[in-house]
Amino acid sequence: MLQGVPSIPSTSIPPVSADCETTTQPAQPGVATPKPVPWKLFRSADGKTCADYGNKSVISDPGSNQAIVLDHVKKEASIFPMPPAPKPGQAPGGLPGQAPTGPSANVQDLGKKFIDGHEAVGKQYTLPPMKPPSPPGVAPPAAPSPQAPALAGKLPGMPKLPGLPTPPAPGAGAPAANPPAQPQMPRTVEVWTSTTQHVPVLTKVTGSFGQQINKCKCGSSSEPPASKFQIPSGYKVVQMPKPPKPPGLPTT
Repeated sequence: MLQGVPSIPSTSIPPVSADCETTTQPAQPGVATPKPVPWKLFRSADGKTCADYGNKSVISDPGSNQAIVLDHVKKEASIFPMPPAPKPGQAPGGLPGQAPTGPSANVQDLGKKFIDGHEAVGKQYTLPPMKPPSPPGVAPPAAPSPQAPALAGKLPGMPKLPGLPTPPAPGAGAPAANPPAQPQMPRTVEVWTSTTQHVPVLTKVTGSFGQQINKCKCGSSSEPPASKFQIPSGYKVVQMPKPPKPPGLPTT
């Protein structure tokens, strides 16, 4: 969630539709730059959002604290719980491109400027480097701040960063003898948010992987169709399992 953006009254969230594009620029020389990924953003007046990525859509509903991933090829809808609702002063609706929270993130005000005709306020978040994983048999260090995984695609609507490992499935066995390579997490996040539409119109995520740039051009300010935030008729609903409780916590 985006912390530090001007307070947005929950009763007057402006509806919006926006055309967005995500581009990744690899850090390694000689590596071809992937084609930009176009997608569309819709937000209702009550805070629901829908990000359309062609064959897939991500619907976020802060009111019910759930998110829905629609697979338009398989005609499936996966439902899972959302993170806690944002506190006052944070951007509502789980918008893609939001910046990290947490005391370990250094925040710098970048002032205001016009981006594609929209007045925007800028913030730059600098994250501390992650600690490398401990070798087998050695107690792990203190848990890192959770903001980096959130930016790496753990939350709906945020594009996944390249080079991130896939976590092992439960019961997959003991870890390998050699510790895995350190994941490529973002180091700086620059967010420019429209002062009128309250949408991140420009986001730059920079790390060892390179740079990921997300642009959104706001269009219509009318209420999007209600169907944008609903599961289409005929889709199979898949309830995602709840995450396991951390070790040491009593079971209910």
